[in-house]
Amino acid sequence: MAKIERKLLAHYIDAAEPSAVSPLFVRLGADLEELTIELSAQVDKKKNIIGETSTNISGYEPSAAVEPYYAEPGTPLHTRLSQIVNRRLVLDDLRTTMVDVELWTAEVGDEYDAWQEEAFIEVVSYGGDTTGVQIPFNLHLTGKREKGVFDINERTFTPQDADGGDGGDGGGNDGKDGVTYIPSVSADGWISWSRSDGGPVPAPVYIGGPKGDTGEKGLTGDTGPAGPNQVSPETDVLNIPNGKYLGVAGGKVVGLPGGGGGGSVSIASLKKGVRTVLE
Repeated sequence: MAKIERKLLAHYIDAAEPSAVSPLFVRLGADLEELTIELSAQVDKKKNIIGETSTNISGYEPSAAVEPYYAEPGTPLHTRLSQIVNRRLVLDDLRTTMVDVELWTAEVGDEYDAWQEEAFIEVVSYGGDTTGVQIPFNLHLTGKREKGVFDINERTFTPQDADGGDGGDGGGNDGKDGVTYIPSVSADGWISWSRSDGGPVPAPVYIGGPKGDTGEKGLTGDTGPAGPNQVSPETDVLNIPNGKYLGVAGGKVVGLPGGGGGGSVSIASLKKGVRTVLE
């Protein structure tokens, strides 16, 4: 049987931010002459008194060193690594996934057998020599691993069960924790955001429109009914029910003390400011 060429074991890393809805897989290897996944088995050896040695392997601490990695501005992986360096990110902000694709397996369309595993990015250093800016990093794999197929054109991973079947009972590893963006609109028309995890948010945006034109003046309303002891615009005589004198003061019809029986006042007289009682 022929040996498997090294190029047929492809390694992809998700370069999207942990809060992204969809992964953004990029292939590793452009500047690499070697990339090895070190399993680092946890080995416990004991030797008994009769010279026998028992060996127990209780687990693995796999990792991979990606060195060198030359910075290429504008590429998704460079953007992700630069954020880690410049913002000194820690914990879940370093979370990603790595996919090993076995390109020697039977091809179905553009899909090949693959294994996906959760990992954390550790940037080792940045800078480098005169050959160019370098950002070497390590990938620390967590053991949360699942089998599936990888489409090398669409760069998407589809999980399968351990026996190669598609779907199974629907069980799988927990997905990435989601992030909630909470909007807030100010009274003067600016929308801003906050994040449930306290992470970075977009800059506020003004969503108010330009001030509208002044509207047309409305129609004048109907004149209301005359109140008690007030002059109606439809008559020129005001009856005096209680025998009070009336007069004009400050442009208004007012009652004045005195007088006997009832009467009425001529509007013409009131305009001249003359008190008149008509018996």
